[in-house]
Amino acid sequence: MNIRIYKFILMMGILLGVTYEGISQSKIIITPQTPLLKIGKKVQFFEDKTNTLRIQDVVKPEVQQQFQTQTKEVFNQPPANTTIWFKIVVQNQSKEDIFLTIGESFSTWYADLYKPDIHNQYSQAKEYGSMRPIANNDLNSNFHCALIAKGSETNTQVIYLKIFGSSPKNHAFQIGTFRALDSYLQVNDYIVTLFIGIILALLIYNLFIYYSARDTIYLVYILYLGWVLFVATFSSGYPLVYKHWLWNYFYSWNGIGYTLITLFASFYLNLKRVSPRFYRWIWFCTILLSAVFPLFNITGILSVVQLAMPYQLVLTTYYLSLLFIGIWLVAKGQRNARFYTLAWSFVIIGTIVFVLTLNAVVPYNRFTYNSQYLGFSLEALLFALALGDRMNILKAEKEEAQAQNLLLIREQNINLEKKVQERTRELMASKDEIMTQNEELRQVQEELETQRDFLDKQNVKLNRQNELITTSIRAAESIQKTILPTTTQLNDLLKDHFLIYKPRDVVSGDFYSIHQSKDKTYLLVADCTGHGVPGAFMTLIGYNLIDQIIQFQCVSQPNQILTRLHEEVHHFLRQESYNESSGMDAALFTMEPTEDGQVKITYAGAKNGFYYHNAITGAFGQIKGTRKSIGGFQNRSIDFEHVTMVLPPNSIIYTGTDGFQDQHNVQRKKFGRKRLEELIESSVHLPLQEQQALLTTQLQTHMEGTDQRDDILWIGFKI
Repeated sequence: MNIRIYKFILMMGILLGVTYEGISQSKIIITPQTPLLKIGKKVQFFEDKTNTLRIQDVVKPEVQQQFQTQTKEVFNQPPANTTIWFKIVVQNQSKEDIFLTIGESFSTWYADLYKPDIHNQYSQAKEYGSMRPIANNDLNSNFHCALIAKGSETNTQVIYLKIFGSSPKNHAFQIGTFRALDSYLQVNDYIVTLFIGIILALLIYNLFIYYSARDTIYLVYILYLGWVLFVATFSSGYPLVYKHWLWNYFYSWNGIGYTLITLFASFYLNLKRVSPRFYRWIWFCTILLSAVFPLFNITGILSVVQLAMPYQLVLTTYYLSLLFIGIWLVAKGQRNARFYTLAWSFVIIGTIVFVLTLNAVVPYNRFTYNSQYLGFSLEALLFALALGDRMNILKAEKEEAQAQNLLLIREQNINLEKKVQERTRELMASKDEIMTQNEELRQVQEELETQRDFLDKQNVKLNRQNELITTSIRAAESIQKTILPTTTQLNDLLKDHFLIYKPRDVVSGDFYSIHQSKDKTYLLVADCTGHGVPGAFMTLIGYNLIDQIIQFQCVSQPNQILTRLHEEVHHFLRQESYNESSGMDAALFTMEPTEDGQVKITYAGAKNGFYYHNAITGAFGQIKGTRKSIGGFQNRSIDFEHVTMVLPPNSIIYTGTDGFQDQHNVQRKKFGRKRLEELIESSVHLPLQEQQALLTTQLQTHMEGTDQRDDILWIGFKI
């Protein structure tokens, strides 16, 4: 019996304790006449920073003591990873079901409602929130609404509401019957519908304008209106697309709109031209909002809670910067910035009023809580007016430009007529002058025709004389060829040999002769003074004189032959009498076999030397001639030197005139004695015909693009 009494006393104590907890808080009583009540100041809250407390922990006395009473109608907390517990004491005397408005979709991600059962115990919670199924909502509304008491439940109840998630927590709690709440929600629906209707109408209207004008700024504005429409319907609880992940990545996809806003401002205000620094600054902010923060959000580098504060700071700076540039341009007298500035002013004012409402600075009512809708509606409308004003300004500027162009055309026509008249007078004067000049030119033409006829006659005479001279030179060429050894003679006396003979003109000042006397073979290679006809005359003189000296005067030693040739030329040309210095440079060889099967070479040279190659030893050498020419006035104290050498069969002798080594190229650089010597030495192992081809090719390559400078004679032969 005593045990039962103690149990009864203990149960009553618990009930009285719970009742006392409920009574200690302001109780909300709903009657049939009670309108929809704002209960923010009658709600107690407790912040669970550990996110670990259950309802069984919350009802304990030590936690109950930590509940605080709100001082504002709207509970406001920035994004945080904490759980907020709300405690509401309510009694339903209306005999109707009563409902609690928890909050909008944006601020209510997760909400768990705990209601006592008939045993005054808190069991399973009813789940609400944007991240929960839409069917969980007890009313078909964009607000999250919970049924907290039926009409038959008239007892006082202590309701606990657990709200958590990374979203900002802004809650204006209201309680009322279905009739009171439905009336309120209908008005809210009308506001949202009106806002969406305005945006949709502006979007369609500007879409038609874009198809007509094809102006890029209208396309940007249309995309911006589409973004506003999507964001407004999504955050107000009437989403066009509803996916839970859209809440978690709100910073990512929402950033698209800031890019469109910046594009609109840049195009409309021509920021790149009027203010390049601000243009770079506003794009810097845009990149942060549209790229950097979304990147952090998608990759999870920073959580939504960590992003919230810097994001709000950059966003506020971005909005104020857009407003500032508009005010600055209006102050500078830029007419098209008026509507733009006014539009941003309404957005910022609407946002400020909304923030002040959340912080209880201004009273919470339907107007202040929906001030952002009004601000963005007026912004969209004023942007449309701004585009229309821009079109009017462009039209006026176009008309003004056309008027100026017409005025300029008139002035140009007047000036053109004056210039035409002046030019006509100048042309008439020029015509008279030209007529005079034509007459003078006609007289000059007659004189030129007379001179032309005279020149034609002279040209005929010159052609006849040229033909005679050419005929004479060709005859001289034939005569010169008759004195030169024939190919048969060369083959008989020299056997294996090559000959490069290239006169500069038709006839040459270089010649060669070969004679056979008993067992000796005489070979002379000479370069006479001059070239062409004068040189050819000297070759005839030289050939006849050398033939007489060897054949008739029987002089056999090369040095004596050259000495006698020098005397004969000096005498024949009467050089003492006429002070005439013509002559020749020459190289003279005699070749005779020895008893041991070798060949004795006897040589004398007038400036011209020779190269030789010993067939047995492989030695390659050079013998230089005496520094004295034949003919002219020479130093009598210098005698022609006599050189004798014995070479084995198949040794090679090379000699010639200086025309080869003195030939220059297009850069006026000579072929050169050293290059010629190296070329001969490097090719002595080749057959003589191949040596001839190599020398000829090298000479032609060197003198390509220029004229031959002198007569060229070069001979090589095996002994």
